[in-house]
Amino acid sequence: MIRRRPPPISPEARAERAPPPPAERVDIRTDRARQLELSEEDRELLRLAGKAAGLEVKFWQEIHPLLPEEAFARSAGTSSTCWPRWSPLSDDGDALRLAVKLGIHLTNSNTDAWASTLGTNATEPLGADPYAATRLAIVRAAAEIGKAKGE
Repeated sequence: MIRRRPPPISPEARAERAPPPPAERVDIRTDRARQLELSEEDRELLRLAGKAAGLEVKFWQEIHPLLPEEAFARSAGTSSTCWPRWSPLSDDGDALRLAVKLGIHLTNSNTDAWASTLGTNATEPLGADPYAATRLAIVRAAAEIGKAKGE
């Protein structure tokens, strides 16, 4: 059996068949780490809010400085090695559980989010993200409760 070679391909046809150039790669870890950067004020708010809820709070960067910033919490006084992620500043569920545990009442107007409980009020302007403003108001109210517990 004689094999025939396919006819030669013109350079134009070869260019049409060539795979597209690879897309520019984005380092997802860098973007994720940038999203999770917590200011010192945020870290303190989370520590105090955790204290109010009876949680011990740790941050990844306390364990390893090259890891992205995230908070983890467990019930205070336990010897459990389980440290679930805890992020009431960015997670609606964590913020709602915190509000329910501490009896924080929520009210939103057209301009502000209020989180209040006996003796504690926190107000945040809604801005572009009303959910983030509500979460921040919850954490601020919880931090005030935690601050009062420490006194």
